Amino acid sequence: MNDAGLGFRGKEKGRWPAAVRRPGSEEEGPWFVLKMAHPVAEGHLWEHLICKCPERLVVVVAVDALRYGDVHISRGVSWEQTASDVHWELLQNSKAKSLACCAYVVVSFPTVGAFLLSRRRADSDPKEMKPEGRIFFDPEHIEDTWAEVHPGSMVGYTTCMAAAIAYKIATSDQVDIHVISDGVQAGLRAQRALHENGYVERRRGDTLVGLAPPYTAVAKAIRKAVSELQFSYAEMPEQQPREQSSKGQSSKQSSNARPGWWTILKERYKDEEQDKEDALLRVATEIVQEGPEEALKHVPLARFERLVTVDRREIEGYRNVRRLIVDYLQRRTATVPLSIAVLGPPGAGKSFGVRQVARSVSKDIRIIEFNIAQWTDPEELYEALQQVRDEALSGKIPLVLWDEFDCNLGNVKLGWLKYFLAPMQDGYFQRGGHRHPLGRSIFVFVGGQFSSMKELEEESSRSDSSNAGGSKVRDFVSRLKGYVDVIGPDPIPATKSSSEHEEDRGDREDKEYVLRRALVLRNILEYHAPHLFSKRDSKDLPIAPGVLNAFLSIPEYKHGTRSMEAIVTMSLLAGRKRFERSCLPAEAQLDLHVDGKEFLKLAQNPAVGTPAEKTSC
Repeated sequence: MNDAGLGFRGKEKGRWPAAVRRPGSEEEGPWFVLKMAHPVAEGHLWEHLICKCPERLVVVVAVDALRYGDVHISRGVSWEQTASDVHWELLQNSKAKSLACCAYVVVSFPTVGAFLLSRRRADSDPKEMKPEGRIFFDPEHIEDTWAEVHPGSMVGYTTCMAAAIAYKIATSDQVDIHVISDGVQAGLRAQRALHENGYVERRRGDTLVGLAPPYTAVAKAIRKAVSELQFSYAEMPEQQPREQSSKGQSSKQSSNARPGWWTILKERYKDEEQDKEDALLRVATEIVQEGPEEALKHVPLARFERLVTVDRREIEGYRNVRRLIVDYLQRRTATVPLSIAVLGPPGAGKSFGVRQVARSVSKDIRIIEFNIAQWTDPEELYEALQQVRDEALSGKIPLVLWDEFDCNLGNVKLGWLKYFLAPMQDGYFQRGGHRHPLGRSIFVFVGGQFSSMKELEEESSRSDSSNAGGSKVRDFVSRLKGYVDVIGPDPIPATKSSSEHEEDRGDREDKEYVLRRALVLRNILEYHAPHLFSKRDSKDLPIAPGVLNAFLSIPEYKHGTRSMEAIVTMSLLAGRKRFERSCLPAEAQLDLHVDGKEFLKLAQNPAVGTPAEKTSC
C-alpha cells in the first residue's frame, strides 16, 4: 500500500482493499507492506492495521518523513550515530514509537543505507521479543556524500524500497528477518538504478509522449543475486544506557536513555575476541598491501582527499567540521570568522587532516598557517590578522591554521587566548586605536599541549583564582563552533580518556591503533614512493612482511606520524621495486623516531596473517 498522505488513510474504509478491511487474526492472513509518508503513524488506516495485524505488518518510511515529524535523527555524522538515533527515536519518541509495534520497520536513507527494526525471529514470540536493530550502509558514503558524486534527485526512492521488500515477501515460503534483509538490500540497489538511469522517454513512433520510471533497470536491480550485494550491514549491540542525557548533562540511568558508544568496526570482530589483535593486524596488513577500499569493505570509512580514517571519533569530528565549512561558505552574509579547534597529541596529523578536509570542500580555499610558538609579542599576532584581512578583502576566504595556539606567552600559561576572543566573537581586531574588520574567514586552532577538548576544558577547572587562564579557556571554548580530537598512530593509554565518550566504550584497551597506522603508512608510501606501485593502476604494494610488521607493531613512535614519515623518507627506496629490510635506516638513525633495536627486531618477523606467497624477504 502506498500511503502518500493524500486521503487514503482516512475514514472511508470502503476505499480500502478487502484484505485490509478483514486482515485476519494473529498469524493467519496476508502480510502487509505499508509505504508511509509524512505525517507518520497517523490516520484511521494506521490505527486499523496496528490494532488488527501488527505481527504481519512491514512499514517502509523515508528518514526525512520522520524528521519532518520532529523525530531527531542526525544527518551525515556516522552510521553508528545514525543507527543509535533511529533506534532510540522509534522506541522512545511519542510521535514515532507506535511504529515499533510492527513486525518490521524499514527507515530508508535513499541510495546509501537503511535501518531495520525487527520484532520477529523464528525462535521468538513477536509480542515478547525485544526490538533488534540492523543498519545497512555503503562503507564509503553516508547521507549527502553519495549525492555529491552523483548529483541530482529522483521521485520514487521509497517506492523502490517498498517494491523490493514486497517482491521478496511474495517469492518466499515464509517471512523472516533474512527475507526482509534481502528486500532491503534489493531496495537499495533499486534506488541506485532509479537514480543512475533517470526517467526514460516514452515514444509513440518518433513522437515523445511522456516520461516513465526506468522499470526494466529497477526490476533487474531487485532480481540481482544475493552474491552481488554491494551494501554492508551490522547488528546493533545490546547496550547499557549511557549515564548522560542527549544534552550531555548528568542523569540517572533509565530505560529511555540513549544507547552508549559503539562502533561497527568493533562489532565486526567481536566474535574473534580471543584473537582480536591478530585479526586486526591481518586487516592492517591488507590495508597497506591492497588499499583501504579493498581491505575495509564491510566497515565505514571516510575519505577527504588524501586523508582516510576508519575511527568513528575522527570520522564524526572531520565530517562535522566539513559540514560547518560548507555551510559557512554558503552563508554569504557571514562576517564573523568560523572558529574550529583541532586537538590531539604531537605528531597526530592535525594540520594535515584539516588541510585535506578543506580541500575536499573547495580547491579555492586559501590556506594560511602561523606557528604561534615562534612569536613573543602580541604585535606579531596583529600583523598576522592584517594578512588575513588583506586576503579576505581580495575576495577569497582564507582558512587560517593557528598552530600551537595553546602555547605560553612568556610565563603566562595559555596567554594567547585572550587576544583571539574579540576577533572570534566580533570579527575585528583593535590596533593603533582603530578597529579593523576581518571579513569572512575560517579560524582553525591547532593544539600543541592538549590531546583532546576534554583536557582543554579541564584546564579551566584546574586554574585557581590567581591564574586568569581558566576563565579565558571557558571564553575561548564558548566561541568555538566545532572541534576534532585527532588520535594519532599510537595506542590510547587505557587509563586516559580521549573524549567525552570514553566512559561509554566499555573495553578501554585501544586495539584499533594498528588500523590507524596502516592507513597512515599507506598514505605516506603512496605520496613519497609512488614508484613502488609499479604496475599501471595497480593498488598492490610490494613490501617485505617483516618491514610491515615493524611499522605496525612498534610500541611507540616518538613524534607520531612525523616519525612514520621520517622513517619512510630515510629509507633507501629510490629505484627499488620493493620495500625490503635492507632499505631501512641504520639503528642509530631509527633511534631518532623509535626504539631502533626493537624496530629492527620486529622487522625480522613477518606480520600475522601475511599470505605465504608474500612472505619472502
